[in-house]
Amino acid sequence: MFMFFICKERVHEESADGTGEQVSFAKGLVGLVKNKYWMLMVVSLFAMYFMMSCFFGSAVYFTMYNMGSDSYYAMVSNLLSIFQIITLFITPFIMKKVSKRYLFMAGMAIATVGFVLSGLTTSYTLICLSSIIKGIGFGCGGATMFGCLQDAITYGEWYNGYGTAGMGNAASSFCMKVGSGIGTAALGWILAAGGFNAQLETQSASALASINVAFAWVPVITSVICVVCMLFFDVDKYYGKVVEDLSQGKYREK
Repeated sequence: MFMFFICKERVHEESADGTGEQVSFAKGLVGLVKNKYWMLMVVSLFAMYFMMSCFFGSAVYFTMYNMGSDSYYAMVSNLLSIFQIITLFITPFIMKKVSKRYLFMAGMAIATVGFVLSGLTTSYTLICLSSIIKGIGFGCGGATMFGCLQDAITYGEWYNGYGTAGMGNAASSFCMKVGSGIGTAALGWILAAGGFNAQLETQSASALASINVAFAWVPVITSVICVVCMLFFDVDKYYGKVVEDLSQGKYREK
């Protein structure tokens, strides 16, 4: 509420012809769809939030049934959070040497390693180690994914000749919420497919396998999707020119 009442809009967006014409919803949507970097970030963010809902939702089941005790959950969860926070404080120094794109890509590749490890074992020590690895990966990804999104939106303004910052962020946020919701639903579908029954103290082999899929292998797939998207997210090749042109009120030559 303080932000809402105190902050004032200082940016006045103008169209390429300098008229200051408001961008219509249809025109803005077309501009977003034509921006391949924004599309890549939407896919990445959808995959990230899908993964987090499925993974975090299944973690307590994994410790309770696959590892044998829900008392393990606190340490498994806290190690991930602690190392994610530590990594978030370190990433500004890393980004002086490495671009946001490559740090995001590296973070999701690191997280993939952690998920693969957790899918192959139920050892308390190794699962804790996998949580540390995931935390480092999540820290790198969390520190950079929204910065990459803004780079993509800025590129879109230069590419199209008009800005879509509001719509670009709102649509991305919508896709994240959809990804989170579907990820939660997917967890239920996966557990149901394996015959999981919360009333049983001991789950069947198929139920344990379904928990493992939700906890490890679905996140592996979504993390790899993020890595692949970042392989094609080469906006850094143009970004210097984009910023320079926009600072001078210029857009892409068509």
